[in-house]
Amino acid sequence: MTEQKERNIPAWKSPFVIGWFAILAVVLMVNVFMISLAFSGFSGLVIEDFYEKGKNYGTTIEKNKRMDEMGWDLKVDLQNLKKDVAHESFITLKDKTGTPIDGAKVTLFIYRPSNKAYDFSVEYKPVGAGVYQAQVRFPIKGIWDTIAVAEKGDDVFEIGRRVYVGMLNE
Repeated sequence: MTEQKERNIPAWKSPFVIGWFAILAVVLMVNVFMISLAFSGFSGLVIEDFYEKGKNYGTTIEKNKRMDEMGWDLKVDLQNLKKDVAHESFITLKDKTGTPIDGAKVTLFIYRPSNKAYDFSVEYKPVGAGVYQAQVRFPIKGIWDTIAVAEKGDDVFEIGRRVYVGMLNE
């Protein structure tokens, strides 16, 4: 009979135990990193009256149905935006047959999702048949949410869009 030497290797030197500890250490480091991001980052809630807006959700759905029935076409020209540069912005407004809509009050509401202190709005002036123009200047770079609102009489049409504002050298 051949004798086999028993190998007395401590458990903590086993490759399987070392592997499990390595996996556990990586998972814990990732969790610590994610928790630190959660505490240092933005909560995402900037609307103070979020509860009231949620209660009015049915009204919002009805308003969206009304806008679909109106069939207006509202196009916002916001391209190649740079921080602290005045941009000529144009909005074109047409009805469902393609006829320009004149005499509307057109406003662009601009929201900074991470800080409401930068929120502002711009009134557009009519410059042609269904064309409205304004100067828009973004104070800081980053992602902005815009909502263009056109009102004529009792008819209100709005469209939202997200834009990116870069630095001059980007």
